[in-house]
Amino acid sequence: MIILLEMKIYVKGKWLEEDEITSLYKTVSPPQRRILETLYEIGQPSTISAISSKTGIKRQYVSVLMKKLVEGNYVKKYGRRNALYAITDQGYQAIAKGEKVTA
Repeated sequence: MIILLEMKIYVKGKWLEEDEITSLYKTVSPPQRRILETLYEIGQPSTISAISSKTGIKRQYVSVLMKKLVEGNYVKKYGRRNALYAITDQGYQAIAKGEKVTA
């Protein structure tokens, strides 16, 4: 028997669905934040290899983190092979706000 439970939470006078809750509290992890800050410092689109060497994070892990940053619209990807990554307005806002970080 499978029981599906729907999570809701009461916030500021209304019930929020699970997807509404997660969108309100969208955050970046500490390594993702380091990548965003590095892209900001570089000031131009960069490759995963360049970002890896600047941050000291392994290239494979940078690749995984970049995929999540692209999905979250913090970073834009240009091209396929040897792709370039650039920080978006949302990425700039995440740095400026000092968004809470989660693992």
